[in-house]
Amino acid sequence: GGLPIIQHKFLSNNTGSGNGAGDVLRLVGGNINAATTLSPAAALNGSGVFVLTSLLNIRASGSLTIQPNVILKFLASAEISVAGDLQVTTGPVFCTSIHDDTIGGDSAGDGPTVGNPGDWSGISLSGSTPSQLTGVEVRFAGTTSNGIVRALTGGHVLDGCTLFGGASFGF
Repeated sequence: GGLPIIQHKFLSNNTGSGNGAGDVLRLVGGNINAATTLSPAAALNGSGVFVLTSLLNIRASGSLTIQPNVILKFLASAEISVAGDLQVTTGPVFCTSIHDDTIGGDSAGDGPTVGNPGDWSGISLSGSTPSQLTGVEVRFAGTTSNGIVRALTGGHVLDGCTLFGGASFGF
């Protein structure tokens, strides 16, 4: 379960503790068709940690701006597909596996775990509007045939990014 990502903007200054599956806000993917921003203040306890449970599709008419200190953790079936616009103009921003407890703590509530190559699908950039990723660290994503970040169209900017622990290649 989780909250549709488009509804997260109505959340701020909430707390959580002692929850068996972790004290994080779980977001169900879905389609972003308009301007949307993810900020650390929208996460539980101001932690900046969000767990994405499924495909997040940024449609051609949509945009997602991710503010500094946001940590996105992904379940195995989750990925970000960008046909619109993805903007991270200032890091740090982290995108990693739900199993990576080294950043954002134990978000799954399953005790100490580490990420593994290919734990989640990664980020696919295919929009005609150039996306910008500055200061983003992407960990433990990709498949044996796809990199951690895939640019299917030109003009996208990756600046000061770290692509780590991919199943095959980084970009």
